[in-house]
Amino acid sequence: MTFQKPKHDDGHLDRAVEVSVRVGLIALLVGLCFLILRPFVPAIAWGSVIAIAAYPTYQKVKRSLGERGTVAAVLFTAILLAILVVPTALLTGTLVDPSRVWQLASSKEH
Repeated sequence: MTFQKPKHDDGHLDRAVEVSVRVGLIALLVGLCFLILRPFVPAIAWGSVIAIAAYPTYQKVKRSLGERGTVAAVLFTAILLAILVVPTALLTGTLVDPSRVWQLASSKEH
């Protein structure tokens, strides 16, 4: 009785190396994409929170406009932009010209 050595199939080893290299390249690509997107993660998170919180109100606006989704989306976007942009513009004006605030405060005292 003689024992035969099993034949090694190099195809499995080559395939394992190829899969390992691909997984490594995908991990590297995901890591580099995260480095690029890292400054935007807080904005994306806030946008997601606002979108999820505002969705029920959007549905009400859409129903009140007769299920016209495009019109509701445009109107709702304009309203949200006004809610976000107007206070920001007012705050920016105050920060840029603080003397105006002091002028207003001193004129109310007299």
